[in-house]
Amino acid sequence: MPFGECTITLQDVGMLVGLPVDSEPVLSRGSANILGLAHDFLGVVPPQLEIKGHRVKLSWLATNFNDIADDINELHQLLPYARAWILRFLGGLLFPDRSSSYVSLRWSAFLGDFQTIKTYAWGAAVLGCLYRNLCTSTDYTTPSCGGFTLLLHLWAWERFPTILS
Repeated sequence: MPFGECTITLQDVGMLVGLPVDSEPVLSRGSANILGLAHDFLGVVPPQLEIKGHRVKLSWLATNFNDIADDINELHQLLPYARAWILRFLGGLLFPDRSSSYVSLRWSAFLGDFQTIKTYAWGAAVLGCLYRNLCTSTDYTTPSCGGFTLLLHLWAWERFPTILS
């Protein structure tokens, strides 16, 4: 690290976690009908008790999509399970909120075509989300920090090896 550089960079994200940083930007695909989007991609609308705003509980996704039925023999029947797993990955690891309990259903808009998922700069989005969460968690009334905090740990261990000893 050059003198004076003491922050996580896009290069760090690419090197430490291998997420693409220079691909298509991950831009909001706001949908007026989030529940319709959930129905289209998951095949079911989460119950109102499991939703907060545009977010759904990760536990609901786990309960409803954890075990793949034995009678599934068509690709279109398997797709909702794959999308639910990716949503859990996004909300549970890459873009967790401060509660680590919910994931935004807006991410569903990126899960329509599995071939295009890899074309996005997920690393840049993860870093931006982490920076935003670090900024909001500086408020003393904020009890915890969201975002991909594992990236923060990996960066600190890589850049400051004395932390490990």
